[in-house]
Amino acid sequence: MPGCTGVNVFLTSFDGLWCDVNEHTGQVWEAVPTLLWATVEDAHRQWRELGEPGWDRFGLTVTSDLQWVWLDAPAGHHSWPLRPLQ
Repeated sequence: MPGCTGVNVFLTSFDGLWCDVNEHTGQVWEAVPTLLWATVEDAHRQWRELGEPGWDRFGLTVTSDLQWVWLDAPAGHHSWPLRPLQ
């Protein structure tokens, strides 16, 4: 973005949302109406609260109807449904 110094990180999602974050200043620009950066911050908060688990503790289950990411076990206490692509 104009006038920024430092490294910018650009994130996008499949539904067209985007955010651009300046690593030096922490300034965020993003598309509306849904704010992608708030979702990233929420995921980071949850990961920290769960003790910062490594990749080896996560899994993915896909059935004909549903898809979800889970921590430690498919039927465990921590799982997150994935929305199907439209």
